[in-house]
Amino acid sequence: MERCFIFKPCKADDSFKLVPKCKVDREKLVKNIVGELNGEIVANTSFITIVKIGKIKITVSKKGEIIVRNVNDSDMEILSTKIMRLV
Repeated sequence: MERCFIFKPCKADDSFKLVPKCKVDREKLVKNIVGELNGEIVANTSFITIVKIGKIKITVSKKGEIIVRNVNDSDMEILSTKIMRLV
């Protein structure tokens, strides 16, 4: 499968956004984040899911957009690559 995300830094220094270029199955992605990255779901609604991994918060929207907060620059590339592989 072609990697279908565009990486966008956010205005906040410690966050970034992954925007899908193709359809993403949100439920499958959240399940994989929780399972593979040892995350914990802290909020789940019909339009957004928030997963916490330590101090890092990952928000997955209904459209499949992913916002990662509280991540330092050195971990940003590693984490974004891991998330994109989970799709």
